[in-house]
Amino acid sequence: MRAKRRMTAAEFEAVRPLLKISDDRIEAARAALVEGQTLQAVGDRFGWSRQAVGDAVSTVWRTLDNYHQSQRAAANAGALLPPGWEQVTLIA
Repeated sequence: MRAKRRMTAAEFEAVRPLLKISDDRIEAARAALVEGQTLQAVGDRFGWSRQAVGDAVSTVWRTLDNYHQSQRAAANAGALLPPGWEQVTLIA
């Protein structure tokens, strides 16, 4: 069984403008990913199956992954780092 997918409210809000799904699906995914509600509980609330909620969660999760990849690429743009190294930005 895979670990339960979770994200912070800030992460969710960062990807919200990138989502090309209905507002209901966005809210359902937020309930599961941010608020930690079960897929069944969210499905019951919206009158959907567990699978329908899971599909919305997967869509948002993929968007978050793409967002993170994009952020890493932007941070490393133009940086010539040795293989295996990562650039870290510290804001203090």
